[in-house]
Amino acid sequence: MTNVDFGTYAAWRAAARELLQPLAALMHPGEAGLAIAGPASANGANADRLESFARPMLLAAHYLQSAPEPRDEPHTGPDPAAFRVRLATWFREGLVAGTDPSGPHYWGPDANYHQLHVEIGLLTIALQIAPRDLWEPLTRPERDQVAAWIATIRGSGFVNNNHYFMAIHAYEFLGRHGYGRRTDRAIIDEYFSRLELMHRGNGWFEDGINQAFDYYNAYAFNFYGVWWARLHGSRDPARATRWREWSRQFLRDY
Repeated sequence: MTNVDFGTYAAWRAAARELLQPLAALMHPGEAGLAIAGPASANGANADRLESFARPMLLAAHYLQSAPEPRDEPHTGPDPAAFRVRLATWFREGLVAGTDPSGPHYWGPDANYHQLHVEIGLLTIALQIAPRDLWEPLTRPERDQVAAWIATIRGSGFVNNNHYFMAIHAYEFLGRHGYGRRTDRAIIDEYFSRLELMHRGNGWFEDGINQAFDYYNAYAFNFYGVWWARLHGSRDPARATRWREWSRQFLRDY
């Protein structure tokens, strides 16, 4: 916590908590998705359910790994300590339910060019950000089940854009926890090479075949790249430095 502006930090932490509170009202025990109102996507019901789970889980991971709120810090809503426990418990239980092929809440395996692997990638980032709350309490059989589901990403075809990051984070997660394969590292390096070819200067990226320069530069390329550098950059310091510098350039320019 060195050099942290605690006023700003507390404000960010409170904002994350307040974003999660209305979602918590939709977190029913034993389910692996949130009944968020709105039209269905074209990706299928399973992908929609997984998206309703994985996106809030990524926010929850950032919140769960943050420093606990001081007892004298003003807050709205439930007690923060109890809220953290509730969040972590629901996401862990949902993770097990959603990856059980014999259960009614199974998200299904990944497939070529499918939205499922986008959510798998986000979910593995969350597991790496807050392992103490989301991964480590799982039993060994539960971890094996979750890892087997994540591994369905192997062999899938990926759109030639920021989606390569999803495979990178999934393979890195599997390798870190003993579920890797010999060929995973070569795929990670290949996908990183393709992503880096999309760099157009000053931290800006052309998002693959659609030739778009849009908000995915901030939400995908720089966000996923910096998180990779934070979590796995010691394996390739030069690449980690490159992605960190691209993010600095993007922020200055944007």
